[in-house]
Amino acid sequence: MRKKNPIVTAIIAFSWFFLIIIGYYVTHKPVNPSQTITFITHTWKIFLGLGVITLAGGLGRIFFRFENQPAWVRCYLQAGIGIGILSILVLIIGSTWKINLLIIIGLLLILSLITFRSSISWFKDLFRKEANPYQQCNGSTKIIIILLGLVFLSQLLVSLAPATRYDALNYHLTLPKTYQIQEKVSDIPWLVMSGMPQVSEMVYTVLMGLGGESSVLVFNGLIGALITLGLVGYLGNKIDQESTWVGVASLFGGFTFASALSWGYVDLMAAFFGLGVVVLLDDYRKSGGEKAVFLAGIFSGLAFGCKYPAGVIFLAGLLSLIIYFVKNKNKNWFKSIGLFCLGASLLALPWLIKNFAFTGNPIYPFFFESGSMNQIRLTVYQGMAPYGNLLDLFFLPIRATIMGVDGAHGYSVSMGPLLLALGVIAFLGWEGKDPEHKLSIVNAGLIAFFGILVWAIGNQFSGYLIQTRFYFVLFPAFAILAGFGYFQVKQYKIGQVRIKRLVNIFVIMVLAFNSFQLIADVVEKDVLPNVFGFQSNQEYLEKNLGWYARAIDEMNLLDEDKKVLFLYEPRGFGCIPKCDPDEILDHWKLTFHEFKSNEEIISKWKNDGFTHLLVYTKGMEFLREEQDPHHPPVELDALEKLTTRFSLVANYGDWYHLYSLDGN
Repeated sequence: MRKKNPIVTAIIAFSWFFLIIIGYYVTHKPVNPSQTITFITHTWKIFLGLGVITLAGGLGRIFFRFENQPAWVRCYLQAGIGIGILSILVLIIGSTWKINLLIIIGLLLILSLITFRSSISWFKDLFRKEANPYQQCNGSTKIIIILLGLVFLSQLLVSLAPATRYDALNYHLTLPKTYQIQEKVSDIPWLVMSGMPQVSEMVYTVLMGLGGESSVLVFNGLIGALITLGLVGYLGNKIDQESTWVGVASLFGGFTFASALSWGYVDLMAAFFGLGVVVLLDDYRKSGGEKAVFLAGIFSGLAFGCKYPAGVIFLAGLLSLIIYFVKNKNKNWFKSIGLFCLGASLLALPWLIKNFAFTGNPIYPFFFESGSMNQIRLTVYQGMAPYGNLLDLFFLPIRATIMGVDGAHGYSVSMGPLLLALGVIAFLGWEGKDPEHKLSIVNAGLIAFFGILVWAIGNQFSGYLIQTRFYFVLFPAFAILAGFGYFQVKQYKIGQVRIKRLVNIFVIMVLAFNSFQLIADVVEKDVLPNVFGFQSNQEYLEKNLGWYARAIDEMNLLDEDKKVLFLYEPRGFGCIPKCDPDEILDHWKLTFHEFKSNEEIISKWKNDGFTHLLVYTKGMEFLREEQDPHHPPVELDALEKLTTRFSLVANYGDWYHLYSLDGN
């Protein structure tokens, strides 16, 4: 009998298997065509963010190898350098030439060719054996990692839906969209936030050009993952894995910091660079290497490049260095401080030079009249009484932790209890600590102390500066202290009971509560129906933004020659260039004080090309109830009287009124 060919039999078997599978899904389609497109779009946004980070890692690796650092710290630092270089390149190209989709594609292609080999090496470093997060992980650590995974997954889902956060729609996303519309990075008179440092927004311009607004939100989540990467690499090289992951859990155990993974703001990027300052200054304390202190300055400059208040990390780092030199009587202090300041200035100066060139004020839009900022606008924007009382000066960390509530007045951030609860414990048992641990704790502790000091004093000059979010740049230092604090807790016993067992319960409880809050937020916002294609973007926006989303949608349906002036509504992302948002709530104040009669006001608006007026009536009610000193009743009354002269085009649930200026 002739023997059968086993290869032919295998082919027949697989073909049968394959055809049945295909045949089944021909009649049982798991997704419809529109969902397929949605999933492809989501996948593209994720891979776009990963691609930009890999490119940045390769770019940073070309300049600095960081061979003395653990693999994950090396990857983190190189990605940070690369992101900084990319942002400066976009700034230079966009401000001196132009920026559009073709230029973005060309820039990324050129950088990809230059960094191809180094990017591959960077990517391989991520999977080095020494960077294995499960090495020596016990049960509680695995639970922490799983809960952190839920935190990141929940925020990834939110990121794939349209942006809804207030400041993102106000300027963080509006800036890159405007640059793309005008194909130029420049001062934007109607958006004074264009004077802020914009390391993040330059990268957002690249991402938005290729992947839309959600790609920016996804990228923020990846920045959070890089912070985790750097923290685990840094702490894991000093203390055990359990303590390392508790340090990370302390950071993401706060609702606001964890939810910021999907905001599209710049505060998370500031924290990203802040970690680099702590890591590199620690390296300098131990090695005395001049390159380390110079690069610490570079990272502090990049942090400042995210937002002005993040410059606190430079001051904290500088003061910690001075204390270090005074204590050790170091003869090279002048050179080291000079290198730190030089590194900071190299990455901070481009934003100051840009502002000076465009407005004549390097720190625009603050302190003195320049650009589109006159004295009235400066008073509205900067004038706010210090928040709270002396307790907020002397007990700020406790007050910020206990009294700070996400979105509420004052601190406006739920930072979680673990950073403070464990961070202080890091300083206990000092005499028995490892000398290297002492150096790391002192380094992070001094940066944390001086950062908090600047935070407390800043509030005495302006109540705006009390917001905890402005100081996310310090949070990695807090997390490092929390990791060391847990490591210290492990040494203690009460009788035969190890305290760490009790502490583990609370650490897991805090992270579990936070995970639950974030997942509940996903459910409440109807994120899943949108992400899976069962709900349109407009339905999602109306669910989460209410009448504002309806007003913006219908505004975009107006004829092309129509233009809408916003009063008391600062969010313009969804309608520019058709609308002129009231960015710092001063459109009416400026007009009211500049012109003597309603006829002059109407004539001015028409001459500026406006055909419609959108008034945020609920916002005006809020200003009345809160008796905001910047918006006295006489101004609000005058606007209400003026609007009676216009025809009402649409009433959006008494939240917004759209008026026509025609016929007046």
